[in-house]
Amino acid sequence: TMSDTLPSRYDKHAPRFDPEQPRTLLRYFEDITDLFAAHPNAVASEAAKKAVVVKYVPMYEEELWKGVPEFADDSKSFEEFKAAILALYPAVKEDQRYSVGDMDRIVGERQRVGIHNLADLAAFYRDFLLVTRYLRKNDIISVREQGRAFQRGFQPDLWAKIFGRLQIKDVDHQPDTPYSVDEVYKAAEFILHGTSAIGTSERRPESSSSTLSAPAVKTEDLASLVEVITKSISQALVAAVQQNAGLAPATSTRPAATNYNCLYCGEGDHSIRRCPKVEEDIRAGRCKRNAEGQVVLPSGAMVSRALPGATMRDRILEWHRQNP
Repeated sequence: TMSDTLPSRYDKHAPRFDPEQPRTLLRYFEDITDLFAAHPNAVASEAAKKAVVVKYVPMYEEELWKGVPEFADDSKSFEEFKAAILALYPAVKEDQRYSVGDMDRIVGERQRVGIHNLADLAAFYRDFLLVTRYLRKNDIISVREQGRAFQRGFQPDLWAKIFGRLQIKDVDHQPDTPYSVDEVYKAAEFILHGTSAIGTSERRPESSSSTLSAPAVKTEDLASLVEVITKSISQALVAAVQQNAGLAPATSTRPAATNYNCLYCGEGDHSIRRCPKVEEDIRAGRCKRNAEGQVVLPSGAMVSRALPGATMRDRILEWHRQNP
């Protein structure tokens, strides 16, 4: 009968084991067990079951598995033979499935190739969760370590945008507490909205159009970053000069420049530490000064540069408009 006939090793429905993917071994044994149930008369003995197991694997594995003592020993059961085979592949052991090294490898690889669209983000998210959920379940890493590791996978310019989004969404978030993986993922989705949801960085076609378009985006990002850094350095130097009461104003021998305007309101006759608009907004509850004297949001969070506005005051007012 058909139930007595096992499929050929060349049959497309025959069980398969890929030695390059050791974790498929567990699935292979599941398929073998289903085969036993479908053809009970063909595997009436323990020896017959063991013979079926080695029938469908590549030649090298067939020779290796037949060399296991439990194969030729008729006193050993199929389950004992199966345990001996599983012992040859540490990757299938429940307590050795994934390690912190696997997590670091995934994060490091994503740092190298970058996240440029929703497809890249989704691929990183899936790979990261596959490993870290196992590590969390087995108390190998903490929730904090999981959150910090996920954040490390984003390139600095993208993370700055994501962080700005997170600050807007949760103004009361504790600075020393990392955001959860889900929070970061949703914020990243928001930032990358409108980018490609198919294909990943590793599989980008090397066409002339893609070759030309990619540098244009990177150049724009680099220019923006350089502009922000240059402006920040200039403003910091100006503030230091203006606040040094023991020295004559540095601008007395040169024309006034717009770079010496107040960092808060943009006016040119005072610094941020003496800005009347700061005091006005503090009294109105729009902002406050922290222990270092910096102007921050009422929650203590820094004012994100991701918010629109030419001055810090503009960005604070915009924040309150978005968060009434």
